[in-house]
Amino acid sequence: MASSTTFQKRQKERARLDKQRDKDAVKKQRREEKSTRTDSPGGGDPDIAGIIPGPQPMAESDGLDRLTPRDLVNAMESARAASLPTDAYAVAPPLAAPGPATPAGPQRPDRT
Repeated sequence: MASSTTFQKRQKERARLDKQRDKDAVKKQRREEKSTRTDSPGGGDPDIAGIIPGPQPMAESDGLDRLTPRDLVNAMESARAASLPTDAYAVAPPLAAPGPATPAGPQRPDRT
């Protein structure tokens, strides 16, 4: 019986060593691929390529530079009026008259 456990231990150890060799081979392959891989153009993330940090230059013209202050006020007022519902300034209906107040619990006489 002792010989079977020894044999099983050897098999287990051999399997562990084989698995470790396979892992080492995969690691070596990854290192080789990493060293031969070329970086993306621009050397960074393509999603943010061309973005310049810091203050951005002013746009050439968005049309607002030709407006007078009064035109800006009129544009803002018309935008505000368009975003409000038609009855925005209507008075809310009065609330229902409250009923008689009911005490929350038994009342105690005042102690003075």
